Amino acid sequence: MRDFANLSSSKKNKRKKYKTKHSQAASIGFNNVIFLVSISVVFIFGSFLYFDTNVEEIRPRPITNQVVIDFPERLQNDLVLIESDFKNFDLGQCIFFLQVETYGVKKYANEALNIILNGSNLNNVYIEEVLLKKYQNKIFYRVLLGPFDNKSSVNNAREDIIGLGFSPMVKQRCKDKQ
Repeated sequence: MRDFANLSSSKKNKRKKYKTKHSQAASIGFNNVIFLVSISVVFIFGSFLYFDTNVEEIRPRPITNQVVIDFPERLQNDLVLIESDFKNFDLGQCIFFLQVETYGVKKYANEALNIILNGSNLNNVYIEEVLLKKYQNKIFYRVLLGPFDNKSSVNNAREDIIGLGFSPMVKQRCKDKQ
């Protein structure tokens, strides 16, 4: 009988090992590197000529602004000046409103009203129905806050409404001088 045990161990020893002649052969030759560098230099100079680039240092301009803020004397005494073209109105008899939004559907106006009532401490919110002939007598629903006695209180309410995500407008209604 033949013993096959020695044959299997001898196969492992007979495997060929492949080695390179040079331990570190260059993957790209020196001539190829010189060629690539020269081509890139030619493209760079060619782009400067073709695109007509003018590389200059960017220098900031000297600042020549001279802003002078002059406050009128009345503003120093905590009074507010309101410029108005309306000569027939008594500014002391004005009331202010804050128009939050205008909707074409009452359901959306009610949703905005609920958001304001739940999200802020403002209670003087209501919906006003407006008939506009400009849009074929369509009824629009304005969500309003007010009335406010002065501009300061309407601006405070405006900041609260902006915090809820709306873009309100200040409305002013004045009585005629008589």
